[in-house]
Amino acid sequence: MDGVTMESSEKVSCPKCGKMCYPMGLRSHLWRVHGNGKDFNPGRCYQTGEKQTWNKGLTRSTDKTVERISNALERKKSPLEQKLDDDGKLIQKWRNKCVNAKAEGLKCKLTFEEYCQLVDQAGLVSSQLGFTGQGYVLARYNDEGDYEMGNCRFITQKENSDEKHARINHNNQHHTLYQTFLLCFDDK
Repeated sequence: MDGVTMESSEKVSCPKCGKMCYPMGLRSHLWRVHGNGKDFNPGRCYQTGEKQTWNKGLTRSTDKTVERISNALERKKSPLEQKLDDDGKLIQKWRNKCVNAKAEGLKCKLTFEEYCQLVDQAGLVSSQLGFTGQGYVLARYNDEGDYEMGNCRFITQKENSDEKHARINHNNQHHTLYQTFLLCFDDK
């Protein structure tokens, strides 16, 4: 390592095996590959039982510290959410709606509380929402605009599908009438 400083960015050769290393890593390489480091196991004391992790076997019901940390991390549910969230999946269903809306190029401007209000207004609970429940989905009026208060409501998947097909048929009918109109005034 003559003439090479530890800050150098040029690689140097290991004097024992010839492997090219950066100067800052040469000492570590020598220790790990050629010295005592090859037998080093940082988790050995835990594997042999010499040391024990601080929280092994502890739960919120058996340890005050774990209970305190767990309670601090737990999200507090509003009374409305407690009433509606019968399967523990209500917030995830709202998040999924926001992600799916974005994937469709739409915005989900509903806050979680507003989403809960819409579920409550429809007289539903979380387990009734989505394709796995009784098929209730959040739908926009005329499939126009973003998901926001005043522009959406919960209806069954079948109702949503029927509305979509009726709108497509209605639009095609207008398109056909328009084409007919153009044919009437065609100069040919």
